[in-house]
Amino acid sequence: MDPALRELLRDAPADRMVEAIIRFRRPGVELPSVRLVARFGSVATCRLPLSAVREVWAHPDVISLKAPRPISPEIAVPAPPSSRPFGQWTEPRPPAQTEVVVGVVDAGADFDHPNFKHADGTTRLLALWDQRHRPGSAPQPYGYGVVHTREDIDRALRTSHPYRTLGYHPADADRGGGAHGTHVMDIAAGNGTVGPAGMAPEASLVFVHLSNRGTGGLANLGDSVRLLEAVDFIVRTAGERPWVINLSLGCHGGPHDGRTPTELALDELLAAAPGRFLAQSCGNYYRARTHASGFLLPGRQRVLRFVTDPADTTVNEVEIWYSGADELTVRIDHPRIPAGPVVPLGGSADIVAGGRVAGRVYHRAHDPNNGDHHIDAFLYPWAPDGEWRVTLESRRVTGGRFHAWIERDEACPRCQARFLPSDADPASTIGTIANGRVPLVVGAYDAHSPGRPPGPTSSAGPTRDHRAKPDLAAPGVAVLAARSAPRGSARSPGLLTRKTGTSMAAPHVTGAVALCLQYGGHRLTAAGIRRLVLSSADPPLPQMDRLEPPLPGMDRRGPPAADPPPPGTERLGRGRLNVRALLAAVRRSLPPLTEVTAMEEHDRIAPLLSVAPARAYRELLYRPAGSLSTWLRDRFAVLAGPGQRAVDVPRAGDVLIRVVLGEPAAAGQCAIVSAAGLTRRLGSRRGAPSGWYAVASVMGPVGGRRPVRLLDPAGRVPPGQLLLRPWPVEPLAPQTPAEEPQEEPFEDDGLAEESRCGCGGTGEEEPPGESEPEEADPGPWTGTAEQEDFRARVLAEHLRRSRASKGDPQRDLRDDELAGIARTPMTGGGRKRVRTATATAQAVDDLLEAANTALAAAQQAGHADARRTVELTVTSGYRGGAHQRQLWLDHFSGKYYNRSREARAGIAEGPHSDAAVDYLLRPRGQGGYGLGGRIAAPGYSNHQNGVALDFYQVRTAGQAIPNDSDDPARCRWRHTWFHGWMRRNAAGRGFRPLATEEWHWEYRPGVPAASDLADFRGGKVWTFASAVHPQPVAVFCPKAALGQAEVDVLVFAHGLLTGCTRPKRVPLGFVTGAPFELGRIVDESGQPVVLVVPLLDWGNPCGEVVFGRGHRRLHPLGRPALLNAVVEESVAEVGRVRGGAVPAVRRLVVAGHSRAYDLLEPLAAGRDDAEMGQGALSRLSEVWAFDTTYRGDVGNWTDWLRVNPSLRVRVYYRPGTGTAGVGGRFLAQASDRLVVTQVKEGHCAVPATRLAELLPKP
Repeated sequence: MDPALRELLRDAPADRMVEAIIRFRRPGVELPSVRLVARFGSVATCRLPLSAVREVWAHPDVISLKAPRPISPEIAVPAPPSSRPFGQWTEPRPPAQTEVVVGVVDAGADFDHPNFKHADGTTRLLALWDQRHRPGSAPQPYGYGVVHTREDIDRALRTSHPYRTLGYHPADADRGGGAHGTHVMDIAAGNGTVGPAGMAPEASLVFVHLSNRGTGGLANLGDSVRLLEAVDFIVRTAGERPWVINLSLGCHGGPHDGRTPTELALDELLAAAPGRFLAQSCGNYYRARTHASGFLLPGRQRVLRFVTDPADTTVNEVEIWYSGADELTVRIDHPRIPAGPVVPLGGSADIVAGGRVAGRVYHRAHDPNNGDHHIDAFLYPWAPDGEWRVTLESRRVTGGRFHAWIERDEACPRCQARFLPSDADPASTIGTIANGRVPLVVGAYDAHSPGRPPGPTSSAGPTRDHRAKPDLAAPGVAVLAARSAPRGSARSPGLLTRKTGTSMAAPHVTGAVALCLQYGGHRLTAAGIRRLVLSSADPPLPQMDRLEPPLPGMDRRGPPAADPPPPGTERLGRGRLNVRALLAAVRRSLPPLTEVTAMEEHDRIAPLLSVAPARAYRELLYRPAGSLSTWLRDRFAVLAGPGQRAVDVPRAGDVLIRVVLGEPAAAGQCAIVSAAGLTRRLGSRRGAPSGWYAVASVMGPVGGRRPVRLLDPAGRVPPGQLLLRPWPVEPLAPQTPAEEPQEEPFEDDGLAEESRCGCGGTGEEEPPGESEPEEADPGPWTGTAEQEDFRARVLAEHLRRSRASKGDPQRDLRDDELAGIARTPMTGGGRKRVRTATATAQAVDDLLEAANTALAAAQQAGHADARRTVELTVTSGYRGGAHQRQLWLDHFSGKYYNRSREARAGIAEGPHSDAAVDYLLRPRGQGGYGLGGRIAAPGYSNHQNGVALDFYQVRTAGQAIPNDSDDPARCRWRHTWFHGWMRRNAAGRGFRPLATEEWHWEYRPGVPAASDLADFRGGKVWTFASAVHPQPVAVFCPKAALGQAEVDVLVFAHGLLTGCTRPKRVPLGFVTGAPFELGRIVDESGQPVVLVVPLLDWGNPCGEVVFGRGHRRLHPLGRPALLNAVVEESVAEVGRVRGGAVPAVRRLVVAGHSRAYDLLEPLAAGRDDAEMGQGALSRLSEVWAFDTTYRGDVGNWTDWLRVNPSLRVRVYYRPGTGTAGVGGRFLAQASDRLVVTQVKEGHCAVPATRLAELLPKP
C-alpha cells in the first residue's frame, strides 16, 4: 500500500473522507464506496471514507490507490531590473483561425492586469477557479473552492475595488516579486498592453489557483489530486475548443519513470482526442542537492548522508527507488538516537528518538504502477536535526542501480534538507510529474547570454528509465512579464517584473502550441504537436541538425563529432524552441482549415483515422463488438492484425494503422499505400528492419510519401500495426487449401486502385520525407550491459504483473515436504530423482505406471505414434525460487531474447524500450510475445509449490519432441498418442493441463474436472476431453434427444474468440451464453439434435501436422478422419451421460462461422477422401457457412456437391464487407443445392439469426 495512505490510516479518524488517485485495470469500473470525480481513462481522482481504504486498495479491479502528493508552483527567482532585451519571441503573431483556450494551473492570477483584458476592459478569462476554501457554493463534482465566471469577473472589473468585489487578491500568492501565476500566464498569452506580448495574445484564458485541502489562506501549496481536478476543470470549461495547459509546478520525489498516476492520467488525457496539449516545467533542482544515486554490487553497502535544518518544523521525506529484480535492505540512523532497525523488502519500522516515534520507514515491494521497489521514509518535525545516514545493503542484485530523492520543503524553502555534496547527484533531477511520455517538459536557457546556455538551476535528466529529459528548452532567465498588484492594492497598476526559472520557460512552449492550434485546430494530435515542436527546435549543437529527431523512447544517438558536447548541453533536450520554424512546419504539414473542412464533408471517415489512428487500433483489436468497431468494420475490411498474415495481397489504397506499443498516450500513425507492389528489404545500417515495404503516403504533421514496412520477412503484419482495406473490396483471388500463397513472400500482383481510405489523404505525390523512424535489430544475446538492463526490466515488470494478478509470491518447500518420483531418470551429481511434493509424487508414480502400461498395449495394437514412443517420464518437478529465477534468466538470454529480436526491432521506440518490455509480456492473443505463457515469474511457478510437473516422451531416433513453448513443438506434442491418453485419463487421477504447455500438468485433486455435467433447459450439457482433438469439446443433448435411439448431430465450428463478444467460458458458452445461445435455439426447435462445439485454437491450429508444411492456418478437424472421430466420441458421450446405448447418427450437419473457413475449406477439398463415406460423414446432409467467405475456392464446393448428391450447402454473407468478394462468387454459382443468401445483420449475429431459421420452433 502507498506509504502516504498508511500514514493516513495510522493518524486520521476512520470517518474522514479521503481524496485519492485510483487506477483501475480498465476504464469504466465503478465501486460502491468510491465517488469518482475526474476521470482520465483508467485513472481517476476520487473520494472515499478512510475506513474503506483497505478494501478498495485490495479490490481486484484496482491497480493502485494513492494519497495526494504535494505539488506546487516552482520557485521562480526575481531578477533585478535590466535594460536587456525582453528575452522572449517578439515577432508578429499569425492571425488566429480558431479560438484556442490556454489554461494555467498555478497560484495568483491578477485578473485586473491590462494584459488579461480586452480593449473594452472586459476579461479574457473564461473562468477562474480558486481552490482554496471560500464561502459560497463549491463547484461540482469537485466540492471545494469557488469558481468565478467571466460574468463574475467582468462585474468586479466594473467596480473600483475588483479584488475585494470578487473576493480574490493575487497578492495572497506573492512570495516576493509578484505572484507566480500572473507572470506565467502573461508569458503564455498576455496581450502586450503593458510590456512584451505573450506568445498567444489572442487566446482565451482559464486559470486555476491551486490549493490543497489543508492550506487555508496559504496560496502556494497544492497536491496531485487537486492538480488533476484543475486540469479536468479546464478541459470542461474549454468544451469543444482546442486547448493547451501550462503546468509550471513540481516537487522532488516519485519514481521518475513517467509511471505516477498523475503522469499516466495526463498521458491518457492527451491521447483521448486531438486538439489538446500540455507543457510542463522540468524543475529548478539542478543545484538543489536533493538527489543521490549509485550502484550496489552483491553483498555490498552504500551509505547516503543528508542534513536537516534546525529551523525546519515540517515533515521531511526521503524516497529511494530501485529495480524490482533486485532486493536491498535499508537502515536509517542518527548519531543522537539508537541504531535503527534493518528494514527488509516488504517491511516497515519506526524511527524512535527519546522514547517517541520520530519517523517511519516503509519498504514496499513491487509498486503496482511500475513493478519496482520503493523505500519511503518520513521524519516528523520533532526528529533530531543534523546529519542522517541511510545505509543500503544488497541481498540480491541484477542491476544494482538505485536513486534517492529528498522531497521539496515548500513551507520552508530555506530549511530544505539536502544530501552532502559528496553524495548529491545533479542528474535525474526532473520534477516528480514531469517524466511522462506525451507532454512537453521544458528546461530553461538564458536568451540574453552568448551561446544561450542552460539556466543555472534548470533540472537535468535522464528519467530513471533512461529517457532523455527535458524535451527542449525555452527562455527562462530574467524573463520580463506582468507583475501582480502589490498587497493592499485596490487595482492593478499594470506592473512588469523579471523572473528566472523553468516556470518561465514552460509558458513559452504553451503559447507556441496555442499558435499551432489556432491554425490546425483539432487536426493536430498531441503526438503530432510533440513531434512538430521537437523537430523544429534549434539543436543544442550545430551538427545535431543532421540527425532525425527520435521519438520518445527511441535510441538517442549523440552528434557524430568526436569532441564531447559543451557542459550543460544535455539540459537543453532536443534543442531550443524555434517558434518561426515551428509555425512554418505546421503550415507545411496541414492544408488551410477551409480545405480540410470541405474534405471532412466529402469523407466523414477522414477525421477518425487521420486524427486518432491509435484509438481506431485499440477499438478494433480490444473492443471488436463496440459501436466504433462496428462502424469501422462497415467501412473497412481488416486484412490482418498484429502477427497475422493478410487475407489478400496488399495493394494501392490499403490503409496501415501503426501505434507505439506500450504507449497508450501516443496518437499513432495512418498511412495510405499509394503504389502497387511490395519490395523486400534487408535491415539497413540505420537500423530499419527487414521486411516487405510499399510506398505509402503517411498522414499527419510529419507526413510524406515514403517506403513503409507493411509485413515482416515472414509475410506477417508487425506488432503494433493493422492493415485495412476500404469497401468496396474487389474479389479475392481464388485459393485452395493446397496453395496457401500467404506462406510465401508477397510479390507484386500488378493491382492498382485509387486511394479511398479515409485517412484524409489522396495517395498523390508528396514531398519525399525521411524513411521510417530508426529501428535497430539489437543483435543476438551477448550479455552487454544494455541487454542485462533490459532483461532486468522485463523481469521486474513480469514480477509486478504477476503480483498484481496473483498476490504475494510462494514460499519454497522444505525437504521433509518433498519426495522422489520413481519413474524418473537419475539427475545431478547426487544421483537424486526428480522430486516434488509428496502427494504429487505418489500420484504421478501411479499415473506413469498406468501410462506406460497403456503405451505397451497401444504399441502391440499397431498405433503409429505409440510405436515412435519408448517411455513416458517426468523431466522436471519441484523448483525452488532461486532455481526458477535462474531458469527465467537463462531462458530469457538463451531463447526468448533471440526469438523476439525481429519483432522487437520493428517497435518504433526501440528493441529495449518500455514498449519492447510490454510486447514481450503481452499475451499472444493481444499481439504480444506471450512471455508469461512460456515461463512463470520467479515465485509464481506452480513448480515451486510442488503441484506442477513437466512430462517427457523418450522417443525413437529422429522422432524426439522437445518441451519447447514455440508453436512447432507444441503442435507435435498435441498430436502424440501420449497427449491423447493424458486428455482422456489424467483428470480422473487429479491432474489438470496448462493450456500453453502441452507437457505441463498440475496435480489438483480437489479441482472439479472440466467435464462436469450440468442441466440446461431440461437437457444435459457438458464438456469432455477428446482423444483426437487437443481442446475441450462441448456437447448439448436437449430433452428432445435424451431418449432417442437415433439423433441428428450439429457440429458448430466457431470463429476467432476476439472477433465477437467472447463467451465467459469456452466452448460451453457458445451453447449456453450470449451472443450465440446455440443451445437455446436447438432446444426450442424440438428436434433431436445433439449440438457439438469443439474449442478451436485459431491462434495455433497446427494444420501443418495434418496437412503438411505450408498449411499452418488450416484446422486439423478439416480432415475427414478426425472430424469423424470427434463425432463418434461425442455420441459415445451422449450414451454415457444417458446411461444407456450409444445413439445412432441419423443425419450430420456441419456449420461454421467467420474464421471457420479454415476448417470448411479443407473439408470441401477432401471430398474424395475415403473417410467421407465412413462414420458420421457418410450421413452428412448439410453444410452451413455463416459469414465465412473471407476466402474460399468455389470450385471445390461445386465439385463436392457433384460427388455427394445428398449434400446441400447454405452460404450466408454480408454485402459490402470482407465476405462479399468470395460470397459473390458463390452467389454466381447458386443452385437448389447451393443456396446463397445475402444478409443484413452484423457479423456476430449471423449464426444465431440464421440458425433460428434453419431450426425453427415447432
